[in-house]
Amino acid sequence: MPDQTPILSMPLIQASQAQKHITHNEALRLLDVAVQLAVKNRDLTGPPPSPEVGDRHIVAQPATGAWAGKGKQVAVYTSTGWEFFAPMAGWQAYVIAEEKPVVYSGAAWGGMDSAELTPLKLGINATADTTNRLTVSAPAALFNHEGGGHQLKINKASGADTASLLFQSGFSGRAEMGLAGNNDFSIKVSPDGSSFLSAIEADAASGRAVFAQGARVAAGSLAVVGLGFVGDENTGIYSPAANQIGLTTGGVSRAVLSGAGLALSVPLTGAAVQGSGEALPDLGQVVLASMQSSLTYKGQLATASNLNTVYEPGIYRVDSADTGAITNLPATTTGGMLEVMNQGALTTRGTAAFVVQRYTLRRAANGTPRVWLRQNNSATAASWGAWVEQISQGSLLGAVSQVGGLPTGAVIERGTGTNGEFVRFADGTLICTRVNLSTANVSTALGSLFTSANVTWTFPSAFIVAPAVSGAVDSSDSWLSAAAPATTSVVLRAVSAVTRATALTLRATAIGRWF
Repeated sequence: MPDQTPILSMPLIQASQAQKHITHNEALRLLDVAVQLAVKNRDLTGPPPSPEVGDRHIVAQPATGAWAGKGKQVAVYTSTGWEFFAPMAGWQAYVIAEEKPVVYSGAAWGGMDSAELTPLKLGINATADTTNRLTVSAPAALFNHEGGGHQLKINKASGADTASLLFQSGFSGRAEMGLAGNNDFSIKVSPDGSSFLSAIEADAASGRAVFAQGARVAAGSLAVVGLGFVGDENTGIYSPAANQIGLTTGGVSRAVLSGAGLALSVPLTGAAVQGSGEALPDLGQVVLASMQSSLTYKGQLATASNLNTVYEPGIYRVDSADTGAITNLPATTTGGMLEVMNQGALTTRGTAAFVVQRYTLRRAANGTPRVWLRQNNSATAASWGAWVEQISQGSLLGAVSQVGGLPTGAVIERGTGTNGEFVRFADGTLICTRVNLSTANVSTALGSLFTSANVTWTFPSAFIVAPAVSGAVDSSDSWLSAAAPATTSVVLRAVSAVTRATALTLRATAIGRWF
């Protein structure tokens, strides 16, 4: 016959055993500890200062003092001192200080709370199934905070999955809100539980809301703005009547748009609207103050047109095939666009006292366009000023040219070659430089000085008159001498106070005019 019970290891009374009461009392004492186990706490690592007989504690790690080496065990204070009982896996105890039960896993004591309860299904007043694993049947469900805020989290595995709240009627879906198949927040509704219409979509990247089916507001009045602004409820959009839309500011109607037209109750103001109380030339036309021209498209300019008679404001197309036949164009290589602006009296538009024409020449292969301007101050064909090209990045650098002393090409032209470099300017200035002319030596006596052989420098670009020539020699005691220059070349030589048997480099600059 065994000496102990297999579960709690309580001593068994043996046959013919003397003093059976000792064994019996020992078993009762163990039952007194283990049955309906309730401990005062489970966070002490050593015995309390004033224990009472019957006090029970779960010894915390690391145990010290009289409890040393008894971590995780149940300590009981008796009339003879502390006694300890090693728990078995599955023991349960109620912790009085924490007002909750704990269970021993075989390795540690843990709380019997939600973190350790992992049922496969849970039904509260209802039956859960494999899909609806948490089912609640109640008039309401409350998720309260615990000392602060509270979040209800619905997570999905990937962007293409769904994380949403579905609202049903008779277990048929009628509205859904959340992330349905992407990461944009949406609110959808359904008339039948199978087909859903997106009402509002909030883009995840920008935060902007889209009303996929449009938005409607109840027909309002001046006192109730249908669609207003936060902090300014009396300003916005409203519907004064059927087929009408209105704008209000401060609760007052300012504009009403209907099929009959646009009714404004405020004056048109601003830099783009004409003042001075002048009558409009055409009913319903708004005239710009800057040039009093809407610059509407007029179509292709006639082949036989003379630009000196084109006064009517607008935009005209000039085709490349017509440029040779249209007179007074500033350039005729390709087509372009003509803009006519008029600032005359409104009653005489088209023959105004001040007209400006701007011609934009189209360049092939997406090149930079060229633009010319001219004006007429008396509305007669003979009173047009000359075309003046507007300088731009495209015309700043390039080939310079002139006709009759007036520039017709780029502003600056730069070139280089074996004879040096040159820079031409549109005003006629020409600068030529050469930095690598060489002379073998400076050894020919010239009075008390010495000179090199003559070196002829042919200019990289010809001058219209002989230029001024200056320069230097790459030697501290030598200098450059230039004979009378011509329009295409100049004779140079090096002069030195001492004889030079080695080669020297000459640097020269010529400044003059190319026209």
